[in-house]
Amino acid sequence: MFDAGTFKAPDVRLQADELEAHMWARLDEAGELLLPSAALRMTAALEARRTGIFQMLHSGDDC
Repeated sequence: MFDAGTFKAPDVRLQADELEAHMWARLDEAGELLLPSAALRMTAALEARRTGIFQMLHSGDDC
């Protein structure tokens, strides 16, 4: 999960050996596109950004 900050112009260069594609999505769209575990991490990361309180998520039942 990466926080890329705010972009004025979307100028993304993909590393061909790591990524096949990218897209910009609204939060509600992202939640539908991501796997449930990634959606949980995104929600936790956004909450941490908003509150300044971070969570440790573990793989398994809760993530």
